[in-house]
Order: sequence, then C-alpha cells, then structure tokens
Amino acid sequence: MTKFREFEASLLGMLVDKCNADRACIAEVLKLKGLDGRTLVRRAVEMKMVDEGRLARLISQYWELPLVDIAFPYRRFLVHFSRPIEDLLKHELLPLEFRPDELTVVSYYIPSTATIRKIESARGVRLRLYVSAVSPVTEALLRLREEVKRFRSAEPVDCKTDKELFYEVTAEALPAVVRERFAGGTILITFDRSRTLTKTVESLDASEPAAVATLLLGKSMSRAVSPDEDVRPLVDDFVETVGFFEGDLAEAILKLRVAQMMFDSDDPK
Repeated sequence: MTKFREFEASLLGMLVDKCNADRACIAEVLKLKGLDGRTLVRRAVEMKMVDEGRLARLISQYWELPLVDIAFPYRRFLVHFSRPIEDLLKHELLPLEFRPDELTVVSYYIPSTATIRKIESARGVRLRLYVSAVSPVTEALLRLREEVKRFRSAEPVDCKTDKELFYEVTAEALPAVVRERFAGGTILITFDRSRTLTKTVESLDASEPAAVATLLLGKSMSRAVSPDEDVRPLVDDFVETVGFFEGDLAEAILKLRVAQMMFDSDDPK
C-alpha cells in the first residue's frame, strides 16, 4: 500500500468523509504513478469529486491557513519577475509578496515540509502560505510564466499611463515604458536595461502653433540614471528637469525658453 504524507492522507480522508466522494473514483486516482498533493487536488476537481471552492475552504480550515481570492490586480506581482522564481513556478506556488524576512505565496495544495524548508533555506526567509482554488491559481501561474518569458526577451513593460507601476518596475532595473499627458499632448517615457531614461514628444495639442510642433514633435532627450537615484522627480517634472537631460528635445525646450524671455522683455506692459 502506498504510504502518503500527511497532506495527501488528510485530503483523501476529506474527500470520503466530508465530500462523499465515490470510492471507485478514489481508487482510480490512487492508481496514478507519482501521485502527489498537486495531482490529487487537480484530479479530485477534474473528476467532480468536490467543487474546487469547497475543497479550497476545507484545506484552509484543516490546515488553519488564510483562504484568499487571488482576483487581485495583476500588477501586484509584475515586479517579482526580476527575482529568481523558478523554484516557485516548479512547485506551482504563486508569489504574492516579497518582504525582507518573509515570502508570501498562494497555492491550491500544501507543499511538503521538505519543499518549504528548501525554498526557505535558499532564500533565507520564512515562507508564508495562503490557500486558493485550483483554477485561479493555475490561470495566474500561466500568465506569470508568459510574462516571465516576455521579460527575458528584453521587451519593456508597457505601463500605459500608470506611473506608479513604471516606478515599481524601474526600481527593479527592468525596462519599461509609460505615457504621460502634457499640455494636451503625449510624452513617451522609456527606461532601458542600460538605465537610460528617455522622454519623447509623441503628440501635441492641435492648437499649438506649427512652429512649436516642428520644434518639439518627435524630439527626444535622455539621461543615465544611477542605481541609487530616484526616477520620480525626473519623470514627474517635465519642464524643470530639462537641464539634467541631453538631446534635441532639451535643446528645443531651451530655445523656447530663450524666445519666451525675449518676448517678455520686449513687452512694454
């Protein structure tokens, strides 16, 4: 007879005692080679022995672990890609939060003590486990794996207009792009792997004079960002930080400033 560790044995008991699972179905599952907790949970749900939501609640209650709904904003684990997470993906553990002394993950099963200790030892932190249903965890892991591949292909994260996400991603030294509305137009802001921050005027308000459009549209300015430097002031303040950048856009803005100063000095008021 196969000797199961505590989680598998307890889960089998739950399926019989609390879910009235068909013993013939359980016998069929027990014939699977390499049966472990993950396989057992998945097969129990696939064979409709128990509703996945109810199973997650039972696991949560029996093991006294928090039950969570992981339908959180996807951006919450975007910044984790720069960290080694292969060990988590291997065991289908979804990273939820990294802290200096603790790593929080979400799972639909209970990993073995050996697995938990191995992860904790490799990372030097305590592992905190939350429980959720199979489907949402599986879907999130699938999306996470796809995003990891995209990150490794050096494609920047498109933060749309979310500057907070841009700050989170660039803080991990990862490439990203964000767009910001400015004076009726759009500024494209990029951060690459060489830690170069670039601003480009993508569009201008239709009311801007043709001369201004010719001077600014499509022009860029760049600046190298040191590892300990905060990019927020450079991103948030488009006008006042021009002096820190180099490029044709910086030169064009300085020309506009000089022209404005000359106009103001000629104004008799």
